Amino acid sequence: MKDVDGSLAEGTASFVKKTGRDKLWQRLDKHYKRFIDPKTSLLFEDMAEYRNCIVCREDNTQTIFIKDGFTHVRCLNCGFVYVNPILKEDCFDEVYESSDFGNKWVEVLLSEDQRKFDQAKFEKGVEKINKFTKKGRILDIGCSVGHFLEIARDDGWETVGMELNKRAVEHARSLGLKVWEEKLTPNLFPKEHFEAITLWEVLEHVSEPRELLKEIHLILKDKGILLVLVPNIDSIALRIMHEKSATFGGSSHVNFFNYKTLSRLLKEEGFETVDYETIVSELGTLNNYLNYEHPYLGKGGQILDFLTPEYIHKNLLGYKLLMTVRKVKVKS
Repeated sequence: MKDVDGSLAEGTASFVKKTGRDKLWQRLDKHYKRFIDPKTSLLFEDMAEYRNCIVCREDNTQTIFIKDGFTHVRCLNCGFVYVNPILKEDCFDEVYESSDFGNKWVEVLLSEDQRKFDQAKFEKGVEKINKFTKKGRILDIGCSVGHFLEIARDDGWETVGMELNKRAVEHARSLGLKVWEEKLTPNLFPKEHFEAITLWEVLEHVSEPRELLKEIHLILKDKGILLVLVPNIDSIALRIMHEKSATFGGSSHVNFFNYKTLSRLLKEEGFETVDYETIVSELGTLNNYLNYEHPYLGKGGQILDFLTPEYIHKNLLGYKLLMTVRKVKVKS
């Protein structure tokens, strides 16, 4: 896939401001303070939920950093990086269903520059799905404002979306899209109902991805396609910037995959990998950071010549990991 990087195309600071991310980030301090105990600078204990590693199920971790009161750890058994503890489910749901933070993110998604970025990303996603399955029914879980569903519908797919944010649902429905305002639960759809399902930047938000993947496996047709996009913990941007990266936001981003951990999780839940790559070089942000400027609002400068989008994606160092997998039968 050709590099899809809105910040690289016109400069990170310009992209951030035109999409409204700068205004969104100004609200984050207020957003996080609702959950953080001022005495400990950590998540309030009565709001905290502890969990084992979602990949290997072990409880053997090392803290790598604390950001905005949320502890980020690495599993010493399998290498998976995650937030522990996380917000309890009722607090987590409030963030996505009705919070000001969620509504401001919808404004970002509806900005012209963000739509251009997403257009290229989603068109390539549809092309990839078409490569591995025939057209039919497609479900986009976490469909947000419905941009992917629009593109899939225009390409001839019968589309259905699921989304929790009320404002996003209203916008998607205004486009004539069928969107369910609820989570995926057992028996919501018939078994083997969809030719394809997509998870565009969803798994990093879900406290227990295996439950979601099990339900997806049930409602996908035999050899149906699942397309997954997540932040890539092995990206060169995250390896260099660590907690300075906007990817790390403990109230919402709680899982951080690389190819090894994501492919293991998907395989154990009945999917075989048919394609994988990284997208979004994040070179503009890196350029700022390596020149001692604000990673997202800096003016940039000269960067090492070998850091090209081609080099980054050849070595799976891109900001996002895109995996296409096929449903296979689970061994009993």
